[in-house]
Amino acid sequence: TKFDQKETDWSASRLETYKSCPMRFWTQYGLGVVEQRIPALGLESFQIGGILHQILEELYRAAEDPTNVDHLLEQLPIIALNVFDAAPDKYQFEPTVYWPTQQAEWLEILKAAILGLASDEWVPIAFEEKFGMEGKPALKIDLENDRMIRLHGVIDRIDQDLQGNLRVIDYKTGVSHLGKDDLIQGTRLQLPLYAMAAMQALKMGEVREGFYWTLNGKEAGSLKLSKFQLDDFEGPSGAIQVAKLHLQMIMDGLSNADFRPQVPEGGCPQYCGARLWCWRYRPGRQG
Repeated sequence: TKFDQKETDWSASRLETYKSCPMRFWTQYGLGVVEQRIPALGLESFQIGGILHQILEELYRAAEDPTNVDHLLEQLPIIALNVFDAAPDKYQFEPTVYWPTQQAEWLEILKAAILGLASDEWVPIAFEEKFGMEGKPALKIDLENDRMIRLHGVIDRIDQDLQGNLRVIDYKTGVSHLGKDDLIQGTRLQLPLYAMAAMQALKMGEVREGFYWTLNGKEAGSLKLSKFQLDDFEGPSGAIQVAKLHLQMIMDGLSNADFRPQVPEGGCPQYCGARLWCWRYRPGRQG
């Protein structure tokens, strides 16, 4: 498979995969290797994430005043129940006896998100905002050597202050790899790229803040775009410049067909399709 940098629409997760391990990128996206597994009861992490994202999106979209926390908390169980009822068919899973307990736990997680993200300064204005999809403009990034790449994605939430500045929020079910070092290493590029998309592709305004919200951790991740600093790179614009440097390195690696394996910090993921033959595979912590 040939990756034409000018013809391919990239996603942040695909680019992050290359920085994490070029061999995993090649196995997953170049060869299209999919390991056949025996179906198991219960939900995969991506299904849980989909359910929680859907509830938050529907809740805020339906609210006449998305800053009215009391009303949001009042409507949360109603909207969540409808999503939960339809979830087994929509997300294709077989509920276990633990399903009712999971619903109660997730309601507490979502309540914490509503309370934790409430602000007198910021008003939610967009949810599941797409770029490079469904007719929305893609994010186009110019790199060195006359290179240009296009990105697509979905921004979970965008808030706005009284001056028209933006705050970009991305929900995560996990709690790890959401810090400044992960951006510096290039294994977590999503937040600055989404900030760039909100400004340049969607032309919604200037991004002043951005962070990941850990649903299970019930708090914001440690990376805050407003506080980012690395040498001369500061704030959202500095984080974007760091992300662009990694994009340059990724495209250089792809141009040179460099798919040498490397062990990510914390070990390799169990779902890596190359784990059965990769000579550098080192299993990471599970769970």
